[in-house]
Amino acid sequence: MCAKKRNPILALPIKLIFTQKGINFFIRNNKKLNKFVMADNTIKYGVSFSEVSPPAVQHMMLVGYIERIEIDRVEFTSRRSELVDLTKILVYGNFYRQFDEEVSQIILSSSLVKNWNRNNPSSIIDEKSAINEKYLSNLLQDGEIKKQILKEIASSIALNIKKDDMLLNEEKKIKLFLIERFVDGIRPVCWFVLHRFKNEKTYFEVIKQLSEKLSLYLERSSIAEYLSLVIMELLTAGENSNLNAYVDNIYMGNISQQKLLTDPETRHKLFSEMEKRKEFLSLAWTIGNSNSTSIGTSNHFKILIYSKGMVFDNMRDMVDDSSIPHQKGKSISDFYDEVGSMNTELGMNYINYLDEACKKVNIRFKPFVYQIRNHSNSVICLDFHF
Repeated sequence: MCAKKRNPILALPIKLIFTQKGINFFIRNNKKLNKFVMADNTIKYGVSFSEVSPPAVQHMMLVGYIERIEIDRVEFTSRRSELVDLTKILVYGNFYRQFDEEVSQIILSSSLVKNWNRNNPSSIIDEKSAINEKYLSNLLQDGEIKKQILKEIASSIALNIKKDDMLLNEEKKIKLFLIERFVDGIRPVCWFVLHRFKNEKTYFEVIKQLSEKLSLYLERSSIAEYLSLVIMELLTAGENSNLNAYVDNIYMGNISQQKLLTDPETRHKLFSEMEKRKEFLSLAWTIGNSNSTSIGTSNHFKILIYSKGMVFDNMRDMVDDSSIPHQKGKSISDFYDEVGSMNTELGMNYINYLDEACKKVNIRFKPFVYQIRNHSNSVICLDFHF
């Protein structure tokens, strides 16, 4: 995984679909919401932009405002860099939020809090506790307090990263940055508890649990790299299938495959025609919501690719075929550099890599395909359950 400075603005036509919490926020602030017909034919409310700020999207995701993100284009290859960046931003954001939720569960169910609540029934501490805002603000602004707690949680992990000769310097910088980013995202009530009970006997038992959880999420962060490559391969396949279907329908197949795949002028002309006819390929991310009333959805993260051009059976073969041998002894980046070109077999190898990586860090990953009833769209779904 190489470090590079991300663009502050990504040139992507994007729809942000809001949760009820997000809708309420925008209505309270007199912001107009748009009504959209989504790729799956559902009606949703949100806003659209011709370009997007990744930090702003990640922030709205972390506070629980975003339910779904969708991009409709006739081609995605020219926006590869932007899509890779956006995918990583969303995956990291999902991990930051999930880490905060799990850390909160550890702390609020710990003996530190249980003992306090047992002895102070009139002022119990839980996820709804209203801590004095001025006190909390002063506590969180005290750099030394946060630095000390961060050191207790992460010092051994950081030391192992610095000593790891298998990591490049840039990879070490990324991991060390992620440590701070994960810990900084811990909610205020948890900082309060850690500071308030730091002299209790079981304090370091809790710190040990938090350290183990942080180590797990650092390992999980590598999923972002694998996933962005999988998405681009599947989008490329979908893009070419949509193009083929359009040519078969409009030109009765009277343009050679060679031209379709390799001639930039022909592809540009056809994509322009498809744009006018709204023959789009759609990419969507659906984000688990901790405030949802649906059971089992808060720890889900899905990526969906909708295509009119991809034949359903062909899509099923591409995603479900497990007969392709795994490449052993190579990192995903080495394999990508050596193979280079984008094709179905390469996409399948990436899916295999992603599946193996998810199993190592206890993430349930299920790729599958389906068709929308009474609709021409076929769908590839990459489903993650944490």
